[in-house]
Amino acid sequence: MKDLVKRYYPVKGGEEERDGHKSRRVVKVYLDYQLGGVNWANGQREPRGYYAHVVPVSLEDYGDGMVMETCVAFSGGKWILVECARQSPKKEAEARKLFEERYRDLVGQLMKDSPDLPNVDFDHPEK
Repeated sequence: MKDLVKRYYPVKGGEEERDGHKSRRVVKVYLDYQLGGVNWANGQREPRGYYAHVVPVSLEDYGDGMVMETCVAFSGGKWILVECARQSPKKEAEARKLFEERYRDLVGQLMKDSPDLPNVDFDHPEK
């Protein structure tokens, strides 16, 4: 499924040079619709609906517009915002509104659970 909203927020002090490439740590937040079913990672049933995701990632710039995004497996989190059997413009609008209200709190929860993750700079989102 495509991401309905996707943003990258830089981590303060997260820039470094790695193998001659610029690397920066960011927190990716996004909203999408998922079909639900059994989660392959934990074996639990998940409902259909709109989910908010928060994932710490590294962006490595190789030049010429090539940027690779990497993450650590099973890092980050996701939260259901709107449970629904089918996608609809009305439910999507509701999910977008809830996403805008809650994404900072969700990032804060991830930071609390990951003490090695420094502060996120919400004032300067990346494209």
